[in-house]
Amino acid sequence: MDPVFHEDLIAQAEAQEKDGLNDTVADAAEEFARRIQASWFWMEPIPISLHHLAVEALRDKDALGFLCRASNDYGLDLVYHNQGILLGLGIYEDALLHAFTDVRTNTAHFPVWRLRFLFWRADRHRLRKAGDPFPGPGPYTLYRGVAGVGAARRIRGLAWTSSQETAWWFARRYDLPWPAVYRAIVPKRYIYVYTNDREEHEYICLLPERFPVTRVREGSPQSPRRRKAAPVVEQVSSC
Repeated sequence: MDPVFHEDLIAQAEAQEKDGLNDTVADAAEEFARRIQASWFWMEPIPISLHHLAVEALRDKDALGFLCRASNDYGLDLVYHNQGILLGLGIYEDALLHAFTDVRTNTAHFPVWRLRFLFWRADRHRLRKAGDPFPGPGPYTLYRGVAGVGAARRIRGLAWTSSQETAWWFARRYDLPWPAVYRAIVPKRYIYVYTNDREEHEYICLLPERFPVTRVREGSPQSPRRRKAAPVVEQVSSC
């Protein structure tokens, strides 16, 4: 899937919203919310005693109220298995952003293709409304902290930050070998949403497979927490 997105489509969506052309969609979502039933949902991570509260939250179109009935480690699973209903309610994008950014640990357990699909399916205009205003027009110099070996490194993963120090903190968050920070110059068309809700200046990007990235910082392969990082510059052409 090609994540390239033309910014003029965002402007068109904003114009439609101002003209009230989305009122019919909103009315349909309201009617759908009134009719939903508990049997429609996948709620396996939610304790049975909280199922009724989860359904009430969805009837109120409260994405966070629905997700918080389970551990935030399962937020993405709840969005993935209930995406049709969340789309029908008009809260898919809000739920997806919360599920992705509020996870207690990380998204390593969630397949990359599934993450990319969830964001590819989102309405870009609604997703950006759920986040924060972009700090300038771009392109943006972004950093991503990774660790581990092989596919686990996810060099071109979705979560990036404009702070190299924040990226380095994430690279060393767990006791994994080869912590490193990668830098990319990313045009706005590859960025689905920006959020600073946790003061991490996070950009969620869907980069092409061979998008150029540069390794700018690296730690020890044995003891990432004990040895000082040595600045390096290494051009990486592919994952």
